[in-house]
Amino acid sequence: MKKLLFSLFMGAFLCLSHPLLAEENPGNAIEEALNKIAPGLSPSSIKPSKVAGLYEVVAGSKTFYMSKDGKYLVEGRVTDMNANKRATEIPGIYEFVSGPKIYYVTEDGGYLIEGSLIDVKANKDLTEARLGEARIAQLDKIGLNNMIVFKPKKTIHAVYVFTDIDCGYCRKLHSEMDQYLNLGIEVRYLFFPRAGVDSDSYNKAVAVWCAKDRNAALTKAKKGEGMEMKQCDNPVKAHMRLGEEFGASGTPMIVTDKGNIIPGYVNAMSLALGLDKEAKK
Repeated sequence: MKKLLFSLFMGAFLCLSHPLLAEENPGNAIEEALNKIAPGLSPSSIKPSKVAGLYEVVAGSKTFYMSKDGKYLVEGRVTDMNANKRATEIPGIYEFVSGPKIYYVTEDGGYLIEGSLIDVKANKDLTEARLGEARIAQLDKIGLNNMIVFKPKKTIHAVYVFTDIDCGYCRKLHSEMDQYLNLGIEVRYLFFPRAGVDSDSYNKAVAVWCAKDRNAALTKAKKGEGMEMKQCDNPVKAHMRLGEEFGASGTPMIVTDKGNIIPGYVNAMSLALGLDKEAKK
């Protein structure tokens, strides 16, 4: 089982060829170690994590953990199981949330269960509803102020759309924006340039965010029109990280206001009917 009790252990442990001593300034040892395995990679932040002996390192869009002597690197998410644990319907089995993911663990911490909890009598997937809540919680952390929002006159439903400016179906969805708005669907955009950081699509996303009128700039970019390639502080990498955590493999990816994922393009009427049905559950 690749995913152990601590999601901290998900990933690779990288041992360097020799120890680097850094009792007084672990940042120096960590930077030296990183320079050996990834020359030119410059961390923007190195600080103690909640796990004794491990430091949180932020470099570009990546967050990982290293021992203070620079010998070990850990890829994955650190989860405080006590803070994120709650009892389930099964005695002795607890649910814990790690970002947008849910796991189950025995009371003694000896066993971890990955998968869905099904109410057999009711034929209901209890995990899926909780996953939706976890996704919405992560989107709330991003915040509407870090999204580009197209609002109808009266909002009936809201959806989050992970979009790539150069994606054909993303452009089709955006070209039909008035249809979504007329049906009361608020569209909250997050960027997910599939070609990755520093690609043309990524740079266009940044330029849109840095524009004076982001909504107008996004519409212009979706039409393939020229735009001023500005740079500024932006949430694009945060959007991409969240999309990856949600399992995005293509765009557009729609997340409903209950946190359910709809992969791909859906026309306005079909989406409205689906959202109405979801709201009644």
